[in-house]
Amino acid sequence: MKKSLLFLGALLMLLGAATSISAQSFEWDVHFQTRFDNREHARTNLGTSRTIFGSVLSPTIGVSWGEGSKFMAGVELFAEFGNAEWLHTPTPIAYYNYKDEHFGAYAGIFHRSALKGTYANTIFSSSYTFYNQLIRGTLLQYQGKYGRIELGLDWTGLFNKATTTRECFRVFSAGRFEIPYFYAGYSAQMFHLANSGTGAKGVVDNIMIIPYVGVNFAQDLPLDKFYVQLGWQQSIQRDRTVSKEFQTPFGGELEVRLEKWGVGVLNIFYYGKNLLPFYGTYGSTLYTCEPYYRAPHNILNHAELYYTAVKRDGITLKFQLKFKSDGKRMGFEQVANLNIHLNNKQFGQNITFGRKREAVKSATLDK
Repeated sequence: MKKSLLFLGALLMLLGAATSISAQSFEWDVHFQTRFDNREHARTNLGTSRTIFGSVLSPTIGVSWGEGSKFMAGVELFAEFGNAEWLHTPTPIAYYNYKDEHFGAYAGIFHRSALKGTYANTIFSSSYTFYNQLIRGTLLQYQGKYGRIELGLDWTGLFNKATTTRECFRVFSAGRFEIPYFYAGYSAQMFHLANSGTGAKGVVDNIMIIPYVGVNFAQDLPLDKFYVQLGWQQSIQRDRTVSKEFQTPFGGELEVRLEKWGVGVLNIFYYGKNLLPFYGTYGSTLYTCEPYYRAPHNILNHAELYYTAVKRDGITLKFQLKFKSDGKRMGFEQVANLNIHLNNKQFGQNITFGRKREAVKSATLDK
């Protein structure tokens, strides 16, 4: 905590010095999430039965200047309810962000909400994104008339000769392109798990490529959402401690969603091979996806009923009932999730230091 206070003090000094620079505005941004997630997976291959319950607060302050540049810094505070050490060690946030009508870029430690791509469950699970809300690396984005694309790097583990921490990083990307009624897109990753200083040796590669196509029926029906999507899950993996050969498990996935007035149903059906062939050795260290993609019976089904009770003024409150099948047995999951995202622009606050300048148009890369 002392280090975090020193970090924030240094930031305030930086902001004070920055007021002498012309055309600069004060910025603030706050992310808050509370998640309750009870998972009942006994006697299934869906994963561990457990309850996730906690809150994350990520406030940042900073300055914007020029035509689309911004520097922000702050801290992430994570509290896991029921844990003896309920408040995790605070994590610093510091990043540069550039944004104009079409392009966006981030560098540093920034919040995961900066990602605008849609990533498959075989890349990020809901529990992983809750416990890992920060990206440590870079992100490039492009928004065009018919779609968007992004490419990022997240460095999640640093090699140290004196510890068992393994060097690991993820290169990830997602894109989506739309025309009336039809859309196509992809998500992909290359996750690299390497040596540690003491203990683990060898290198493991986990590559996932997930293209998809879909049809959007909602525009001609009295529904807020109605689409049918077909995707392909292609994995390319290698454990270099065992073999130089790659394993290439694959499968197909059908997704259907209907929604009206915040009430929706979602069904995802997977048929294919075990996409996590090294799970028994590396577990969640290598695989940050939903563990049920081990698919021992080659069939999976995820059915969900949800209700978005609130979605306004930067607040989203959502309830979910999830019914998951590993091909033989059923698991049940209940989720309540509160997300709050506030910033100075929502309140019309624009405190400018230095001489006045013309307003710069900056388009947001919406999801």
